[in-house]
Amino acid sequence: MLPGLSYPSLRVVLENLEASKRFCISARCSAISRIDKTVPLRIEQLRFLDNEISLNRIIFRFDSINVRETEEQARRRIQKSLTTGDILLDYKNDERIIKVEQLKYLKHSDGYKSRRHRYTRRLPKNVTASDALKTLSNYILEQRKHIIVDELNIWNCSQKVLRLPQNIQFRVRRLQAAKNDVRLLKPIVDPSCFPLAFILVKAWKEEYLEDSFVQSSNGLIVFATNNSTEYWLATLPKIKNLFVTMRKIFFSETEILDIIRNMIESGVNRSTNRIILDCKEEKFLEKLMKKVKKRFGGNVVNFKDELKTIVIPSNIVSIPLDSDAELVVHGFQYKKNWNKNVSVYLRLIVFKIGYLMVDPLSYPSLKLVLEFLEANKRFSLASRCSVISGIDKIIPLRIAALRFTDNEIVINEISFKFDDPFIVRETEEEAVERSLKSLESGDILLDYERKYIKLTDVIYFKLSEDYTYKRIFSVRRLPEKITVNEAMRKLTSYLLGQREKITVGAVNILNTLQNVLRLPPNLKLRTRKLGVGKNDISYLRKILDIPSCSPMNIIGTTAWREAYFEDSFIQSFTEIRLVALKYINDYSAYWFPVVMRLQNKYVRMENLCFSGVRIRTIIKNMIDNRREVGTCVTLDCSGERFLNRLLRKVEERFGGTVGTFKEIPENLIVVSDIVSIPLNSDTELIVYGFKNTCSDKKISIVLTVVTTGMVVLAEERKEKKSFFRSLWFS
Repeated sequence: MLPGLSYPSLRVVLENLEASKRFCISARCSAISRIDKTVPLRIEQLRFLDNEISLNRIIFRFDSINVRETEEQARRRIQKSLTTGDILLDYKNDERIIKVEQLKYLKHSDGYKSRRHRYTRRLPKNVTASDALKTLSNYILEQRKHIIVDELNIWNCSQKVLRLPQNIQFRVRRLQAAKNDVRLLKPIVDPSCFPLAFILVKAWKEEYLEDSFVQSSNGLIVFATNNSTEYWLATLPKIKNLFVTMRKIFFSETEILDIIRNMIESGVNRSTNRIILDCKEEKFLEKLMKKVKKRFGGNVVNFKDELKTIVIPSNIVSIPLDSDAELVVHGFQYKKNWNKNVSVYLRLIVFKIGYLMVDPLSYPSLKLVLEFLEANKRFSLASRCSVISGIDKIIPLRIAALRFTDNEIVINEISFKFDDPFIVRETEEEAVERSLKSLESGDILLDYERKYIKLTDVIYFKLSEDYTYKRIFSVRRLPEKITVNEAMRKLTSYLLGQREKITVGAVNILNTLQNVLRLPPNLKLRTRKLGVGKNDISYLRKILDIPSCSPMNIIGTTAWREAYFEDSFIQSFTEIRLVALKYINDYSAYWFPVVMRLQNKYVRMENLCFSGVRIRTIIKNMIDNRREVGTCVTLDCSGERFLNRLLRKVEERFGGTVGTFKEIPENLIVVSDIVSIPLNSDTELIVYGFKNTCSDKKISIVLTVVTTGMVVLAEERKEKKSFFRSLWFS
């Protein structure tokens, strides 16, 4: 005879025994039954459905069922149907399927779909399924001190009452609720197990955002079947759970990029460190990862260690957040379903620096990379990484194009715009609040309408391919009591202030309504190209590092002042571009004296077509006063007919000759004959028309001084062609 187990030993065995086996043993042994309630009960999965309790792999179901008659039932039924003279030949072929109501049966299940019946029993008379369910839950769960459940699922749909013992509390790690209000389940969860590992909800409610029980869970899984992507785009930043998983909803590329941007901008206030989204397909994922890398200046990296549970079918893009953390974006599939045409997911997760295989740059390497990094990407990195921010100001900044307009700064292709009315749609909360304010006594709010409202106190950022088309990708309201002027100064100080060297390809100051250019103190720009609107060019010397960028290359303006003729700074530019604006009544008469008096090597007049008389006057002025080789005046032309007539008159008036280039210049297309006017034995003035490209409709006229011999007479060229032609055919 085997020695019996002591109480401590029996307690340990019972606590670690599978729950359904433990119920079975305690039902058959009175000794075990007496101590069963005092030993903690461990359940892997406890699930409640309509008239059903599922405990691990055993299902207790209270409902009707179709069963086959036993032999005895079939014989008894047929015997009752016999009459005098009848002979019973057989009963097996007459077995029937009968429906049994009001019964309890147990199922053994390897999954939710495949279930094998183990036991079936009818309920006593006058005992309903609800009564039986309550009795069973009391028998299994009542009067237990500790019930430890790894996963508790409440999936009642049609049945609105969850029948449980009084004062029961579960120590739960994971909680799932179908369409039920998950807040109602808080009383049955032991507070000692807070925060839960995750909460799953299939019917989202707006009130969950303010509920401490839901928001305290480490993870939140939402089946977003009752809301739009627009709603969730606004709701996701409000969720405070560490991990958020969205199911049954597919965001567009633009919406996913907005979610990533929100995670980046939240900074130290970031509450959610991981977001998992459903992804449409691998092609969509591949295209998305390229955009994420390009938009946020990310790096393609790899994990140091192999991931055991997932397979990654895409690139892994890392976006630095600060000196300690980085945002990692990648797609994945679960290994158990890999390569079976199943769902692909997108994961956005914040890791500590060093979790991924990225070789850190040394200071000299980092300095070199930052100097030649596109300016907006550099600003973005410096704002998120304290290491880069610490050295950013001492490294030269290179900007391709810098433009100032009224309440706007444009750096390369990014526009920072202030005080421009912006139309947005109300949030649901704003719409409800506005509707409630309009209610009077007795009114009932049946529904609300989200209206479009105009915002003025905003800053928004645009991605622009050119000056006309701009796609807005970020809008933010200014803080209260911050004026547009103050915000403009803060932005320019943040982007351009306290930098030793700023090299700009082209600087354009195009303010029209705003008379103050708000810049950081002691700003010095190194540039060779300067464009100015109606403002006084001489005021801009203060922001130019003149010694390092002399001689200046190109300056453009839309308004000329008499003082400019005596200004050595303006006259030092190699090329002057004059842009005519049609707000002047006789703009031809306004600009003609300016072109006549300018002595810069290159002069270009745009948006204005002079008459033939005035062009010939400019040619006469160049013949008399401007004979230096390379001197050039470029004018707009009204059309080919005007150009041909002008060239004939120039040839007649100045004794010119018609020729062609000996070697055709690159990057331009000559669309006319070339009229050559001799100046002396070494130089000549040539006049011709050209286009920049074949498809360009605009024709320009060039008046330039060249060395003798660049233009070949048309007759000589014809003779050479005829000579070679005769040689070929001889």
